[in-house]
Amino acid sequence: MRNVVVIAVVAWLGGLGPGRATAQCVEYQDYMHWSAGLTLRPRARDVAICGQHAIVAGWEGLDVVDLTDPVHPAVVDTLTLFDASNITVAGDRGCVYNSGDGLQLLDLADPRDVRLSGHIEPRSGAAFAMTHDLLFSLASEAVLRIFDIADLDQPRLVASLTLPGQAYAIAVAGDHAYLTCIHTFVVVDVAEPTAPYVAGSLEIADILGTVSIAGPAAYVVGDQALHVVDVSTPHAPRLVSTQAELTDQLSILGARAIALDENDAVQVVDLSDAWQPDARGRGIVAGFLEDAAIYGDWAVALEWEGDLHLFDISRSDNPRILGQEPGFMESATDVAVEGARAYVVSHGYWLRVFDVGDVGQPSSLGIMTTGGDVRQIVVEDALAYVVHKHRQTYHAGLQIVDVSKPTELEVIGSVTTPGDARGLALADDFAYVADGVGGLRVIDIADPRAPRLRGQAITAREAAGVAVQDGLAYVVGGGLQVIDVGDPDRPVVLGQLDHLEGAQTVVLSPTHAYIGCGTHGLQVVDIADPSQPRLVGWTATPGSIHRLFCRGESLYVADGRAGVGVFDIADPAVPRPVGYGLVPEEAVAVVVQGDYVFVADRGVGLQIMPSDCAPGQSTMPSRARAFPNPGFGAVSIRFAIPTDGLVQAAVFDLAGRRIRELPSIQMSAGSHDLRWDGHDDDGRVVPVGIYLVRITSPTSETTARVTMIR
Repeated sequence: MRNVVVIAVVAWLGGLGPGRATAQCVEYQDYMHWSAGLTLRPRARDVAICGQHAIVAGWEGLDVVDLTDPVHPAVVDTLTLFDASNITVAGDRGCVYNSGDGLQLLDLADPRDVRLSGHIEPRSGAAFAMTHDLLFSLASEAVLRIFDIADLDQPRLVASLTLPGQAYAIAVAGDHAYLTCIHTFVVVDVAEPTAPYVAGSLEIADILGTVSIAGPAAYVVGDQALHVVDVSTPHAPRLVSTQAELTDQLSILGARAIALDENDAVQVVDLSDAWQPDARGRGIVAGFLEDAAIYGDWAVALEWEGDLHLFDISRSDNPRILGQEPGFMESATDVAVEGARAYVVSHGYWLRVFDVGDVGQPSSLGIMTTGGDVRQIVVEDALAYVVHKHRQTYHAGLQIVDVSKPTELEVIGSVTTPGDARGLALADDFAYVADGVGGLRVIDIADPRAPRLRGQAITAREAAGVAVQDGLAYVVGGGLQVIDVGDPDRPVVLGQLDHLEGAQTVVLSPTHAYIGCGTHGLQVVDIADPSQPRLVGWTATPGSIHRLFCRGESLYVADGRAGVGVFDIADPAVPRPVGYGLVPEEAVAVVVQGDYVFVADRGVGLQIMPSDCAPGQSTMPSRARAFPNPGFGAVSIRFAIPTDGLVQAAVFDLAGRRIRELPSIQMSAGSHDLRWDGHDDDGRVVPVGIYLVRITSPTSETTARVTMIR
């Protein structure tokens, strides 16, 4: 069985009184999440899996990506082929369509060295399917052509069949080909490839597109829904169910599939009940997704711009949202939390205050108009400091709002800055404003009712974000400048780092600055010597970074459409993605307090999720993980146990039969690895398939899912 994360109801850790709803932290790594990204050549079109490699077809040709270590994918071969689009793979053979040559056959015996073989004229069409020795192609004039490709270099036409209408897509399984022809699903008997015939058909009230086959079920995608058809009797296919939320081709492996949904997200689909597909977790990236394929416990998603994304789908759910503001707040830009209150600001000129003592039911306490476009908010001691740009005068600056009485919010002080007022940080009696073209502005807030401008530092580029630590201000905007603000009247640039494209937000640890660069990822800068900041690390993210929040060894990323990411920064220079939580629209700011993550969602306002557990905080061990997965032979299983004890492990097939018992070992509490050599109890190599490695200790049980391929 898989570990289950338990949501409990207890008292707020901050002592907000009895009866408040809360939840334990959760292990974000135990949910579906983005794990890695890789930039390929632009205008990617299609992806197919060949063993432990992904083959991507695009405008400039083929890219072959090694997935042996899915968190570190690497390009191992490229092949120039003008305007390559659809690609399919059958064993060690493949076929790709390109507008110039038509169907191009591929020798994939060594995926690291793809070899072009024979080709078939363009009129054969871009929709096709293949087995090891046969290629099935749909021509534009509603004809199915079958080619013998036993000799890859000499494909030979063996049959043609006129179809009942213009065909769009085809899939082949066993002795049958399955096609979609506008409103008609067609089954063709190809047991004798030289004499194919239409065995059965089914009218479906939809415009039909792609089709996928798994056992007796055909999954037919239409404009309006996914239609599940029983094809166990080929001459009489029968519509069983319709799923409106799934409208893209399924990539199927065992009882699990992935698809792209109507919101351009990677959707995991549970096929345990083949006739009632169950849409589960989702993964989202910043750009437009073209295609996705399943690879063991990973979804491989292809972005049109040329980025390849890998999502861990070994558990297919997403962390759930615990609470959200009543109604919605359009164009939210930032969130702050103090005690049992959350404060959300927006481009719509609003500041709203919420009671979050019961995170499951946040309630609105007060609202006011700021008169301007608010970019950021910081709350300290019942005072809210906001930077904004006035909607009528277009003057920017700092406002100070008394929020001690949420029903009577009052601006008690303000100061105008000459620039654009984009970012804000507080330290002691000063506010530091990243003021766009105005650089860094230092504002004395010792008397909140009479804030006044003090010093200014001109930055190399427009200042977008700022963080302050130990008398130094770190300002980002296309680069990083470290400014000594020990003398608030005369801030001095101490060091700088140029060419950080897209840099717009920054947070600090004692020795490093983490800089969010929009769609250009996360940059890590060593600031041990502030006079010589040094770029030491970078990681991609699937979205567009708006804001960051650092807590201990965890970095939370408000990553736009991709949601909220959690990165492990135990090694400061190598941020490691741990997991992602999704929000309804777009995460633009994030704050963590106790067991909760408070998110400003640009489309709907305040969202509240559980936080990621700090090391040793979880009440249960993380689930077991297999590596490599899929595996060809031996695999390692990483797992954790909460207490010392005897650990026992066994391997089961999906029918529940135990095929291998591994040696029992006395182990201490913590993380461990064990090895399975891919053999059963009789020493035989196990067949291709999916296996469950169950690990038990006196106080825990966890299971790793392993896909074995050859």
